[in-house]
Amino acid sequence: MSDNRNRRNRRHFSRNRDRNRPPKPEREAPGCGVCGKPIRDILSAIFHPEKEGPVHFDCVMREISEKETLQNGEKLSYLGSGVFAIIRPAPGSEKAGFVIRKKIQFEDKEKAAAWRKTLSVTAG
Repeated sequence: MSDNRNRRNRRHFSRNRDRNRPPKPEREAPGCGVCGKPIRDILSAIFHPEKEGPVHFDCVMREISEKETLQNGEKLSYLGSGVFAIIRPAPGSEKAGFVIRKKIQFEDKEKAAAWRKTLSVTAG
């Protein structure tokens, strides 16, 4: 019986905590440097080295796929930290494993870090 009471109290506590928070400041959605449309999910944006600003993740994928030629069975993938890769299934493994044919360092690490730092300061 006390288990149910504790759950109920926790649920009410979290509701009250949310009510006491100040509202998040309205932030203007920046425009994508590639397509010009607003970037609604800024946390998934990538810093474009030539445009010197944020762009949609999908726009970066499209831009890279237009520059690179993918061979049969290869895919463009995101590895993290602004690095993309052309990958293919590993020989002899049907379900798991892949081989990286080429790594593509898209983001400039220092400029992207500075941009993300200003983003976190304005988000708080």
